[in-house]
Amino acid sequence: MPHKTGRVSMTPNEGFAAGIATRSRKERLAWSLKGAPLRKRDLRLTPIGAVAEGRKLRDSITAKMVNSSLDPKDSAVFIAFALPDLSALSPLSAQTLVPIEPDPDKEIQIAAANAANIPVGFVVLVRDEGTGFFGHVRPLLIDVRSLALNEQALRVFLQIAAALFFRNPSN
Repeated sequence: MPHKTGRVSMTPNEGFAAGIATRSRKERLAWSLKGAPLRKRDLRLTPIGAVAEGRKLRDSITAKMVNSSLDPKDSAVFIAFALPDLSALSPLSAQTLVPIEPDPDKEIQIAAANAANIPVGFVVLVRDEGTGFFGHVRPLLIDVRSLALNEQALRVFLQIAAALFFRNPSN
């Protein structure tokens, strides 16, 4: 029985042992990444601004994976772009994978290809060999249409990532 002196109890945490402790490191990291709070205000970015923010997010996830002794190649960050009227995802969204290593040419190419589109969010995916992909969205715009587009982007990018990872596991 734990003592009530204000110190941390040394009894085992049954909930942790039964739940998250049974999961792989990658799965725990993916769930911690998913725990980021939803934005309260819109963050309106230009395509090049979205690529820069995507680069920061990619670098942050890479650092967290390396710190956890995991391979950063098992994660992906996509930028979701929508048509200017927010009626649909941009057809070019499929080519917005932010590279693991900074690649200015590729990043400028992403921004240029989507110059007429609006960035609506980021899709973060982590692959765990045992359980598949864990994905979540990080919306930039928080209106109903944008949130729906982000959810649609998650479904699209899960399919793209599955094809990429299973075709070329070294991504």
